Amino acid sequence: MVALLSFMTLRTHSLTRLCSILMMWAVACSCMAQVHDTFADGDFSGSPTWSGHADCFRVNTDGWLQSRLSGQQTAWLCTPSTAIGAGTWQFDLAVVGTANSSNYCAVYLASDTDDLTYCHAYYVKFGGTRHDISLCWQDGSTHHTLISGPKDLLNANELHRMTITATRAQNGQWALSYQTWGDTDPTYVGDTLHSRLAGSAWCGILVNCTSKRGNDFYFDNISIDGSPDVDLVTPDNPSDRPGDGQVLPSVPEQALAINELMFDAPADGSEYVEIINRTASPLDVSGLIITTRKANGSFNRGNVFPDDITLMDHECVALTDSAVRVRKYHQCPDSARIVETKWRQALPNGGATVYLLNPDSTILDSVSYTPKMHHPLIKQRKGVALERIHPELPSEDATTWHSSASEHQYGTPGMRNSQYRSLDDKPSGSIRLDPEAFSPDGDGYQDVCLIHYQMPENGYAAVVRVYTPSGLRVATIADGEILSTEGVLVWDGMTEKGRNATIGIYALMFEAYNAQTGRHIRHKVPVVVTGR
Repeated sequence: MVALLSFMTLRTHSLTRLCSILMMWAVACSCMAQVHDTFADGDFSGSPTWSGHADCFRVNTDGWLQSRLSGQQTAWLCTPSTAIGAGTWQFDLAVVGTANSSNYCAVYLASDTDDLTYCHAYYVKFGGTRHDISLCWQDGSTHHTLISGPKDLLNANELHRMTITATRAQNGQWALSYQTWGDTDPTYVGDTLHSRLAGSAWCGILVNCTSKRGNDFYFDNISIDGSPDVDLVTPDNPSDRPGDGQVLPSVPEQALAINELMFDAPADGSEYVEIINRTASPLDVSGLIITTRKANGSFNRGNVFPDDITLMDHECVALTDSAVRVRKYHQCPDSARIVETKWRQALPNGGATVYLLNPDSTILDSVSYTPKMHHPLIKQRKGVALERIHPELPSEDATTWHSSASEHQYGTPGMRNSQYRSLDDKPSGSIRLDPEAFSPDGDGYQDVCLIHYQMPENGYAAVVRVYTPSGLRVATIADGEILSTEGVLVWDGMTEKGRNATIGIYALMFEAYNAQTGRHIRHKVPVVVTGR
């Protein structure tokens, strides 16, 4: 009996100890989902503890965490954070001088590791080729821009000082805004639906700079309030959604893409938006919405796909208010897939961002377009559609889009794009041009040059430029852009002066540098601009 009582006492004590450990673990997880640091203690080694390249940062006399890199390098600091569910990330950030592709910084909101050069993470980038603020997704060493801010926002040799706010709803809906110091109201940048990271363990800051800019980056008032829970939820109030409020199954993220835009319709035609199924599986697109935003950031009601519309693998469909007018004007064959709907949301002729939404208002794709994206040789842009070169190219990159060819009256609704180019061919070496001679004259035949590249490992940044035979720089295609192990860059024949390159033979210089291995890859290949 004594032995039994002793066993029960021991078991009760063990259960109590286990419960205490679990409670302590839960409290620790909750704490790690909240990070607050003003660096008021003059240090970053405790409360919370930041680790990484500690010798590359200091807390200055003004109480800012300041970079102090001595050469051209990348450095970072991390602290534990499990916040990835619904939450808010806010921080103050300052950069002295232009924030570009060689001198930029990033705040990592959520990461699965403390090695920020190879991780799965969401981060806000300050700088880049567009000199903007952006929300990005990092998949290993591959980087994807999810939200892009105003171009050239940081393209000035001055002090850029801002408060950045990123939020994430429980369903994976991210939003980004910034407030320049001295302004009374924040500026809304954009939002997107993205939910790839199953859990977070770290947050962090990263600086990449040249030898002369090592002290130009400042951070302060870092505040994270979030949840480690990443379960998706479905909105239950249909009246809050654009469209007609029908509750339909959601299309998987990145399964569909906006494929063609007719935003300035001809007199005898109509506006239309074409979408394409990027997968090998049939997709029900009934109830999906094409729309824009109001001035306050909310969605307009938009144009809704009718019922019983299914896209087979890699099939496209155009949505318009008059299938008859569109089919007749663009001389479409019977096989062209064009459907009608009530056109409640016109597409502004001067440019806008158009969204493809699920019925629950989650964003499947978005494209920011302007008339300037048309080929410069097209003088009359009215009645000319913008076409995506390939469904897998990024939607928000202007080089993904090209003016439709004249073969079908400058539009290919519901059928294969006139500007479609295959990306399947693998390069025979490290770099290959397709074609080596192209004619950027807007006729739909070899209007762009695709630069296929293949790197021996991850971690390369590239500078790609075009020169005349005498050494005069004509165009910059990439300026410190982080490369995938293999991919495609595009030159549309435009020069840095915004004109079409004249007919002739040019030299394309492709240089890639891996900061981790020190390996340098350089290629010089001829590229020919021709006419027809």
